[in-house]
Amino acid sequence: MHVNRLAGSTSLYLKQHQHNPVDWHPWCDALWEQAQTENKLVVVSIGYSACHWCHVMERETFEDEEAAAFMNAHFLCVKVDREERPDVDQVYMDAVQLMTRRGGWPLNCVALPDGRPIWGGTYFRREQWLAGLNAVREVWEEDPDKVLAYAEQLSNAVNAMDHDLVPSFNMGGESGEVRQRVWQRLQTGLGRWETTWDAQHGGALGAPKFPLPSHLSFALRMGTCTMLGEDWPNKGRHHVSNTLLAMERGGIHDHVGGGYARYS
Repeated sequence: MHVNRLAGSTSLYLKQHQHNPVDWHPWCDALWEQAQTENKLVVVSIGYSACHWCHVMERETFEDEEAAAFMNAHFLCVKVDREERPDVDQVYMDAVQLMTRRGGWPLNCVALPDGRPIWGGTYFRREQWLAGLNAVREVWEEDPDKVLAYAEQLSNAVNAMDHDLVPSFNMGGESGEVRQRVWQRLQTGLGRWETTWDAQHGGALGAPKFPLPSHLSFALRMGTCTMLGEDWPNKGRHHVSNTLLAMERGGIHDHVGGGYARYS
């Protein structure tokens, strides 16, 4: 049975990939030194043990001999446990959200030999994944300057997010008319968001009904905003309460230590 470099990992998630035909590396300095020496692109694949779609992509793609052979031939490949390296996960998550306006796991990126991301997404079907990798490889080989320029722009944007340098609207320094327009847009957006709530079961309408903690946290923050009056803040607090009670009834919580979890 094939065994790759993840065999000696302490992470349960990484150990789950130790028999993949993909020649996975753990995140380490030696990997990036090799990438720069060989001037080779790097596949960065991030997930965690309880991630359903991480396991699906593993079965469909990373356990596939042909897909693995292509990855091994053209890229260095690194597997990351987001619960072990949340710092690494945050950088590539920011990049994928900037590129695709969405995020999640598995988180799959292609990076330059110096680690800067240039392409990525979340779950890919096998054919999508190989087509995307091949397209990135061809551009890197035919027009590396174009790729480097894009990487610089994306990295600057990611750094701005990490250091809170993204220009923000200065409410205090603007005219009352401008501030009023901003609040009107906020209220309009909140009203539209409200139409997506599931009043019976909590969370959002439709499927999949993954709990989204950032949405609940935002609703609670808006629930304390006196400038919105009383109507929407009351609705926001009720939505949070309704969602958490539904998760409690559905068993999606830690029955031993308390708290809520994405998966039951």
